[in-house]
Amino acid sequence: MQLVVLPPVDVSLLHEPIKVIPTRDNVKYPEEKFQQLISRSHYMQQGVLSTPPSASAIATGGGCASPYMSPQQHIHHQQQLNATGYGGGGLGCGSSGSMHPTANLVDVLPKHDPQLIKMIKSISSVDTLKARAAISELAEIIDSPEKQAVLRDYEEIFIQNVLAQFKNLSQVPITESLVVYQPLLSILYSFFHSKTLGKTLSVACIKNLMSALLNLMADQKLNTGDDGQYNKVINGICLKVLDKANFTNLNCALIRLLRETCPVAGLPKFTDLLMKCIWRNVKMLPERTNELNYDAVILEVHEFMLALPSSWWQTRPSDTPLRTVKTIIHNMAKVKGNAILNHLNQIPTHSELHTYLIKILKNLAKEGHIPSASPQRSASAKDMHGKRISNQTHETMSQIFKLISDKETKQQGLLKLYEFKVQNSELT
Repeated sequence: MQLVVLPPVDVSLLHEPIKVIPTRDNVKYPEEKFQQLISRSHYMQQGVLSTPPSASAIATGGGCASPYMSPQQHIHHQQQLNATGYGGGGLGCGSSGSMHPTANLVDVLPKHDPQLIKMIKSISSVDTLKARAAISELAEIIDSPEKQAVLRDYEEIFIQNVLAQFKNLSQVPITESLVVYQPLLSILYSFFHSKTLGKTLSVACIKNLMSALLNLMADQKLNTGDDGQYNKVINGICLKVLDKANFTNLNCALIRLLRETCPVAGLPKFTDLLMKCIWRNVKMLPERTNELNYDAVILEVHEFMLALPSSWWQTRPSDTPLRTVKTIIHNMAKVKGNAILNHLNQIPTHSELHTYLIKILKNLAKEGHIPSASPQRSASAKDMHGKRISNQTHETMSQIFKLISDKETKQQGLLKLYEFKVQNSELT
């Protein structure tokens, strides 16, 4: 049989850079490229990486190539198949042969798309039109339940560029910056309101984001009218962050932010807002305890108390931030009981935190929250008594924190907190 030599195929078009489609706003993500990103997302979700292709899939070509492959990788992959008899010049469709190992894992791993990264980075552009166009284009992706999945690997890059734009806007007059603030805050809210995004942010990323948002609320810069709409939007974003972010990273970020900002003469309103966020997390602790890495949070509290010990707070007008951090430990101890001692591997026994935690456990044991080693008589009655004390204490503290969180009743709340400390010295 005579071998037929086919003419070479021109694949130069595959190597040309993707062109941006011109629009009125000068930015448009190519639709065909976006469809490729969606196919990549579907490919990963179907678990292709975990299951090697079958012989029939290889024979038909259905399992040969990953949508993650670049044009060069497709060519290389085809050459590999040809060399081993699976390509067009080998066994061909319907032919039989021995199984060949699956494609290299590197070929099917997700890769950051440079065009999408370019669009995300345009959010932080000092060119107002360019930034707004990028925000508008990304908003379409985020608002689509199917399309938003392609941004899961770009969450950190997205937040970093949002923060960079916040920094840019802080350096221009408010009358000029509002035109960017509005769509920027809107897309940020949509990002955390989405079903799949905002769950994998790092501690540093959450810390920087919350710092920027709380500062915007504290300095009242955006409150140009009487309705306070911008502050309401920012407050809504903060609540979404508290609900969506990784619970361990969120707690570590807020504690670290409090540690870094307390020694600085910043806005008192900022510290109050930050502590409100922490108190909200404390309230959610029993429900989200399975999401928490206790070792990481306890270590963050140790770093706080190491940098800002009780002796440092004696010279401050208020030690509410320290008490807020101690409240975290107190509630963690109530949830875990003596088992919390298993999470102190990184905490020195001579540290202030270790001493405080042992004191808490002893007090909880006295109240009946932690079972003792000796047999208990009238256990049910004792448990009910401990439960009544627990509920009463918790309710009192909740009321005090509500007073402190309100600007008009803050002083009254601090006074009640002092009285509570005097009456319940074993809890402080």
